[in-house]
Amino acid sequence: MRFCEDDLRGVSLVRALEALRSGTVISSEKCSGPGTVCEVEHRQDDGVVIAVTVYFVSNEEILTIRQARVVGEPDNETDDAA
Repeated sequence: MRFCEDDLRGVSLVRALEALRSGTVISSEKCSGPGTVCEVEHRQDDGVVIAVTVYFVSNEEILTIRQARVVGEPDNETDDAA
């Protein structure tokens, strides 16, 4: 696996890896050459939603994190009806 710290945009590597391991693929696009670009999203235990974009070449077993970002914050609304 390869990544550049700047591409994580403040998202910890642990959170990015958790998103890759437990997340849902929301888009996948085959490149014109070898490889595929995929975007995975995952709601973490604390409610933060992390999206990770990766470039993957299966026959060479190369995975590169292209970008990680927070796409949703925890819902802190309280139920005022209670």
